[in-house]
Amino acid sequence: MAHRQAATQAVARRAPLEAESLADEFRARIIREGLAGGTRLGREQDLILQSGRSRATVREALRLLADQGLVYTRPGPKGGIFTATPGPDHVARSLGILLQTSRVALAELLEARVEIEAAAASIAAVRRTPEDLVQMDESCARLAALAQSGDSDAAVEENLAFHSALVAASHNTVLAVLQGAIRDLVRVSTVEPTYTRAVESEVARAHGRIVDALRRHDAAAAGRRVRRHLMAFEEYLRATDQYALLRQRFRF
Repeated sequence: MAHRQAATQAVARRAPLEAESLADEFRARIIREGLAGGTRLGREQDLILQSGRSRATVREALRLLADQGLVYTRPGPKGGIFTATPGPDHVARSLGILLQTSRVALAELLEARVEIEAAAASIAAVRRTPEDLVQMDESCARLAALAQSGDSDAAVEENLAFHSALVAASHNTVLAVLQGAIRDLVRVSTVEPTYTRAVESEVARAHGRIVDALRRHDAAAAGRRVRRHLMAFEEYLRATDQYALLRQRFRF
């Protein structure tokens, strides 16, 4: 009896490992063969026969790949398992979850934000398009109006939207993914915003100064102004109860 229980437990332990191993094989094939998004891998039964694994193992491996944004299932006569191309948002969410579960230090989070956005701003000063400038100018105008209206919740979201637009203007996907990963973690600090209208107005002006540097293609000024702006944000957090709320969420 004990021997049978031990064997059952061993099988149960092997199952997730086999699924992960098969997922690795499928992923390696997608990369090795350069399969574009939308490429049909076959039906579930095809993959079972090809891999020689059980239905349960194949299904779990496909679930793991689907969670990673690498495959999707399409029903119907012409359906099956298809490759997918994970977008920056998908990667950012995964990295954000990793940061949270790793109990990242608050100081590290804020430091990383400064470095990522300052670097992005310097690059954006060279690569920004007229459309990028229009988007950021419009964000500055919306934030200034929200500061006057007293809608703090909307102002917080507009503030974050500006920073996403700023990093996007660098046209560097890696920086955009990294910024996206910490964007929602930064939002934690303003779940219950305590910004005054004066603070919101100053944030809008700081954004405007950053855009002015981008408009002049002044990479040094753009990076410097982003650093100054984000360091002022951290000082503001330290002066309010928002920093204490953050410390409850992150190891510090």
